Amino acid sequence: LSSSAVRSIITSETLKPILSHMQGMNMMIKDTGAWLLTRLMQHGFLLLDPMLQDLILQQTLRLLDDSPKIAAHALNAVYLLAYSVEQTLASPPSPSSSSSSSSSS
Repeated sequence: LSSSAVRSIITSETLKPILSHMQGMNMMIKDTGAWLLTRLMQHGFLLLDPMLQDLILQQTLRLLDDSPKIAAHALNAVYLLAYSVEQTLASPPSPSSSSSSSSSS
């Protein structure tokens, strides 16, 4: 599998259940989920689907009222999400993807 395919599988298959579990009362799950979101964003896993970005933002904003440790993870996740969106908007699509498809014809 390609790197983008693996990323797509990870985000589509796991992110929604993780976000769902983070809405519960278990502090360890919230903490681990918020930590995981930040790690996934640090490695560019959550840039694929704007709908997922909205879900992540909604969930992390809810966590800001939680314990200081969980709120800190949530703030880091919001920062990384904003940074990654900014980077995506600032960088134009790579010309190699369009030139490779036209050169193979």
